[in-house]
Amino acid sequence: SWNVFNKLDQEFPLLHDAEKAKLSSSLRLSGDNALERRYAVLELLSNRKDAKVVFSRARMDYVGGEELMAASIYDDAAKQYPDGKAPQINILERKPLTDLDIYIKSGLMTNANDFSKDDEQEILWKQNFVNRIWSATALETAYDCPRKFILKYQMGISDEYPKSLEQFSYVWLDAINRGEIIHKVLESYFKAIAPRVDNVDEILLKKLVEEIVEKYKTAFPVPANITDVSSEVDSILDVAIQEAKEHAKDKKRRTIGTEIEFGETEPLELSFGAYTIRLKGRIDRVDQTDDGFEIIDYKSGKTSNFREKIDFKLQYYLYTLAWEKLHPDQPIYRAVYDLVDDVNGVEKLYIEMTKNVREKMYQKMIELLNILSNSESAFTSYLDIHKDDSENGNGTKMKCPNYCPFKNICDEIEFKRGGINICGEEI
Repeated sequence: SWNVFNKLDQEFPLLHDAEKAKLSSSLRLSGDNALERRYAVLELLSNRKDAKVVFSRARMDYVGGEELMAASIYDDAAKQYPDGKAPQINILERKPLTDLDIYIKSGLMTNANDFSKDDEQEILWKQNFVNRIWSATALETAYDCPRKFILKYQMGISDEYPKSLEQFSYVWLDAINRGEIIHKVLESYFKAIAPRVDNVDEILLKKLVEEIVEKYKTAFPVPANITDVSSEVDSILDVAIQEAKEHAKDKKRRTIGTEIEFGETEPLELSFGAYTIRLKGRIDRVDQTDDGFEIIDYKSGKTSNFREKIDFKLQYYLYTLAWEKLHPDQPIYRAVYDLVDDVNGVEKLYIEMTKNVREKMYQKMIELLNILSNSESAFTSYLDIHKDDSENGNGTKMKCPNYCPFKNICDEIEFKRGGINICGEEI
């Protein structure tokens, strides 16, 4: 059918470039993104004999989960495996489509008011809810905005599309990579000096920073226009030294664990009212003091943003419960967020894990799970969740506080509902 070609600037997924060229002179290949990228890969392979490349079949996000037919470059690479067992990876780190994904992508999700009329949808939703393995990050996202959670974690929509390596930039490391390096350095340091040292081992810290930075340079090459990254590396070392000093000056503090993983091989079950969820995560550090046991979590980046959002944090509570379930004889008396990028040194946010705090957080979890367990309420927007705060002193509607990558999707949904858009304007 000619209709399949009658879409400007779109690849028809079932044909290779050579086949398209044979079909019609109107199917021009100039400006064909797929062809240009293929040549770019071939050029890389021709000029970089040391390059290691993994080819993957792309997967289309269409209802039913059709696959994009392998391009010729993939087929050429796959010939190295005559048995047809070429290794494959999921380049977007997404899970395979499920029946629930297909229902959502069919448009049911944008008609949330009709969910109660679709029994099969509700059954699928509850199955997915019960079987999900949760993370604290996902639950915190849902607590702030259930709709964002659904779009990001349930439907697997990326915040941004994969982009080519930046060749020109003002800095080498973005906030995420910088934070990862800080975590790795502190993990290695406290593991090496456990249970404690009375003086900061700056020689060890410098060695660890240099080793980890060199590894990152391999994975994330320094942009061509940056000749010196010493200031970025020095700032990471400064942060690590600050955190080590905080530990050393408390002579009675002892580290009993670093980067403690739980729930990877067997998810940890936690119960909240009628709900039992399966959780996995990683606790940055656990210390023992005269008062008892502390869980510590490092936070890098803009500390002001984190302080403002502290009421929406669930991680410290969930990690407290996880540690106590794994170590019933070591109850947590305090959770601590170490804001390691504070301009005045390490800023500590203390949360005493009192009975009142635990009861309050327990109720928060039940309220959140009530929302997420139901297919209709689970698509509630940020503005709906925070409707009690939606009117300020001027009588204007509340707006979502920060940039959201799902703004366009959210606007479209609200348009269909005849509500308000993400900017708080009536539609």
